[in-house]
Amino acid sequence: MSERAIDVPGRNKAHNGVAKVFAWNPEGELLGTVIFVHGLFDDAESAWNGTLGKHTENKFYKRPHGKPLKQQFEESGVKALFLVPEAELNKVSFAEVVWRSLPDLLSTAGAKGPWWRSAIAGATPPSTSGWSTRTWCTSA
Repeated sequence: MSERAIDVPGRNKAHNGVAKVFAWNPEGELLGTVIFVHGLFDDAESAWNGTLGKHTENKFYKRPHGKPLKQQFEESGVKALFLVPEAELNKVSFAEVVWRSLPDLLSTAGAKGPWWRSAIAGATPPSTSGWSTRTWCTSA
C-alpha cells in the first residue's frame, strides 16, 4: 500500500486550504482513479484525517473523530488510486476552485491510464463546494 501527500507549490489554493493532494493506493494493478472532493466545511487535510467540520462553528457538522478517508478507501477493497484534492471552503463562489483541469490533477498525482478511467465522488450534495470542483469533470 502507498500513502502520500503531494505538495503542489505555486498552485492556487482555497482560503485556509492546503496546497496538497492526498493519495492512497493498494498494492497491485490498479483499475483506475477515484477522486474524492471534500465537503464545504472541510479542507483536504481534515477530510483525509477524519476531523470533519473544521471550518464551521455549527455543531451539526462537527465530527472531530470521523473515520479517516485512507481507512475508508482501504476497507472498500477497490483497486484504484484514491485522490483527495483541495476544493472551495465555506462558500460556493467558483472563485477558489483549485483544480480546473482533470488531466492536470491526474498528471500531478501520477495517475496512470486515460482520464476517462476516473470517477469523481464527493461528500456533499450538488449545491455545495464539491460541485464547483466536480464541474471540471465535464470539461476534461
